[in-house]
Amino acid sequence: MRVQRTGLGRYAVTFPGNGGGPLDAEAIMVTAYGTGNERCQPGTLLIGESVLVNCWAGADGGSFPADARFTVVLADRGRGGAQRSGFVYIEDSDVIAAGGSLTLPSLIAHNSTTGQVRVQDRGNGRFDITFDGLAANAGTRFGVQVSNMDEDDSAYCTVTGWTPSGTNLVVSVTCWHEEDGSPDPDAFYLSVIQ
Repeated sequence: MRVQRTGLGRYAVTFPGNGGGPLDAEAIMVTAYGTGNERCQPGTLLIGESVLVNCWAGADGGSFPADARFTVVLADRGRGGAQRSGFVYIEDSDVIAAGGSLTLPSLIAHNSTTGQVRVQDRGNGRFDITFDGLAANAGTRFGVQVSNMDEDDSAYCTVTGWTPSGTNLVVSVTCWHEEDGSPDPDAFYLSVIQ
């Protein structure tokens, strides 16, 4: 793995041999590391073998690009055995353009049960993501992470909860505007691992 600083708070991360194919879904999770107020996020989808990472720091309701240490995870399809997993890339504008509800194609979504993955816009920056069949015999025993994906601002998203709905798992996410902390739709990656 290679990391190259391309500018203040901007990095190119290369995963040699892990470029995937044009129909291969990937989840990219990025988190700042350390005790400061920095926040890092993917700045692009996986392009070839590389992804851009943007890091930000801020105070008094504003943010600015800043160098930071970070962790990055590239996930490609599920887990072995009976363990379950799923991940998605949500482009908020696609969901809104589809009338607020969208079944995600396998290019940007993975569900180890082979069930569908759907997203519902709940308004005001809130989304529910449903993984069909993922909660069957697993209940709520999942680790769930979200990472905002944006090339030019430091907005952020949080997991607000997850719950079984029959055999399905529903994960709720809210995205926030950095400047004033108000809810605001944005693009994000979501990863669920049993």
